[in-house]
Amino acid sequence: MPLKMWDTWSVFMAHDPSENPAAVGEAGTEARPLLKVVIDLVLKEGPLTSAESFLVQWVGQREGQTRLCCNKLQIWSMAISYHRGVLERLDLDSIQELSLLCMNNPTCLLNFSPYLGRMRNLRSLLLSSLWSGVFLTPVEKDQIITQFTSQFVKLKHLQSLHLDNVFFLEGHLDQLFWMSFQTLPTLVQLALQSLLRVEALAISAVQDLPWVLFPPVFKEAFNHRQTNILRAMVAVWPFPCLPVGSLMKNPHLETLQAVLDGVDLLLTQVWPRSCKLKVVDFRAVNHNFWHVWGGAEDHACSPQVIRKQQKLEDLPKSEERQPLKIIVDICLKFCRLDECHTHLLQWAKPRKKSLQFCCPKLQMKVLPVCTIIEILKVFEPDTIQELELNSRWRLEALAHFAPYLGQMRNLQKFLMAGVYVDHCLRKTFTEMEYVHKFLSQFSKLNCLQHLYMNQVYSFSGHMDHLVRCLKNPLETLSITLSLVSQSDLNLLPQCQSLWQLKHLNLSGIPLFFFHFKPIQILLESITATLQTLEFEGCELNDSHITALLPGLSQCSQLTKINFYGNGISMLVLEDLVHRTAKLRQLTHELYPAPLECYDNGSLILDRFIQLCSSLMTTLRAIRQPEKVSFGAGFCSGCNERCVYSLEIKLCSCWQSD
Repeated sequence: MPLKMWDTWSVFMAHDPSENPAAVGEAGTEARPLLKVVIDLVLKEGPLTSAESFLVQWVGQREGQTRLCCNKLQIWSMAISYHRGVLERLDLDSIQELSLLCMNNPTCLLNFSPYLGRMRNLRSLLLSSLWSGVFLTPVEKDQIITQFTSQFVKLKHLQSLHLDNVFFLEGHLDQLFWMSFQTLPTLVQLALQSLLRVEALAISAVQDLPWVLFPPVFKEAFNHRQTNILRAMVAVWPFPCLPVGSLMKNPHLETLQAVLDGVDLLLTQVWPRSCKLKVVDFRAVNHNFWHVWGGAEDHACSPQVIRKQQKLEDLPKSEERQPLKIIVDICLKFCRLDECHTHLLQWAKPRKKSLQFCCPKLQMKVLPVCTIIEILKVFEPDTIQELELNSRWRLEALAHFAPYLGQMRNLQKFLMAGVYVDHCLRKTFTEMEYVHKFLSQFSKLNCLQHLYMNQVYSFSGHMDHLVRCLKNPLETLSITLSLVSQSDLNLLPQCQSLWQLKHLNLSGIPLFFFHFKPIQILLESITATLQTLEFEGCELNDSHITALLPGLSQCSQLTKINFYGNGISMLVLEDLVHRTAKLRQLTHELYPAPLECYDNGSLILDRFIQLCSSLMTTLRAIRQPEKVSFGAGFCSGCNERCVYSLEIKLCSCWQSD
């Protein structure tokens, strides 16, 4: 076709749009759509043909008016280095068929990978004669292949994949199929659903099912409660981990039973070579594993990790296979377990010797100590990482529990609430022995980082025993609504385990009655690490805040402060706000309303709004706060606060007036 044709079109494009009303519509305001220029391209080493070159150049000169589209694209050998400019000019979304041929330099594959990921409407892909003509280390080869195959997850419309002499991908085709599988068309998904409708056929096909199909088939069977299929799949599961708990949003006893039956089947038969199962995870947490085939990544079950594990398992073994690990979080409330956890624990007890039962997170609320000890006998105590003990126990029960606490050597977070004694001010000799027996277990908790004590009335005067037992630097110390003594407070700044605190919370402890110097010294020793500081309801006054200000103004990492429920004057609050305004990391600030807002204990609303507005102005003059509020004391009528923030929130009593 004569090349002057393109010049004719360019003259047409140069016309004033107003001269062609049909092109702009009746209103004359609609922009002309881009002209789509479609061509099939074959890129080889060397320059384009003169016609192709002219066309590409012509489109480039009309950027914003034209789109260069290509339905079919072939790329040979080293053509990418010659034609990078052409690929940049192409509308890559328009490519539906692509052929990569005779690429004997892996660098070409690496350079082309970003372009492949942008071909989002690609339907057919041919890879032919991919081989390496240069030496690559295994690491270099793996990096190139990972970069190339990771683009397949973006090819949502890919329907045909043709491989011919792809020597370079030898040993890595599973990566390619793994990523390709994430773009499965509806047709394949319907085929899986059809397979599951014929249960007997699905069970017989499990042994020969490709490993990339296991996650979607299992998830589909799980959602439809096809217990026989689940049982068969667990026994030949090809991945190291089966995170079934993330599928149990609404626990179903029969489905759980099917999974446990599959574990029993696995234990009673000769372990299938295809089965790589090491962990069955019943924790109700989000797990990327089930999203892998839908587009997300899960490195624990990626082809690279699986290949390495398979190679390791193929090596001669000098030791027996490690027991299968069962992981579950337990939450016990008021002597009751849900039926699924009850069944799981009953199933676990007789299998304790053949399986390893792990409980990373254990919550126990208002349970007799004998019940808790029976449950702890099922699990490996050193697998517990978080323990919440809200027991309302007496000291004798606490002492009975103490040896089990000492076995939790990997415990990182310990929350204890509701420990009482009949007469808090004076303990008998036996009761003091109970306290020491319990607190001495902390010397064995070498991984402890977060310690929370709420409504604990039995350790007053014994904090010296606790802090001496702490071996690991704590990140969190929270002692709230608890009974403490002056000797307890005096020990806090002396304990080296508290010198790297990130979170300090003493809310609900009436510090007005104590000598405050130890708290001031403790704060000044942790200015480099402290991130959150809470003194809510501590009955602090102006002198306490003034003592804290030098250390507080040095806490450069501080993100949250809470001084609600303390009696502080307007003058000291202005100084406090002016100091904290310079702390650039602060994102959450809770201040008390000034004492001047009250008249004989009653809140004067107009004065509250006026003074809090003035404090907010002081703060905003230095920096823009993210979340800041000034709270009045609790209303005696509705037990709510009036809060001044971005908007004023009144308590129920003020709203009804």
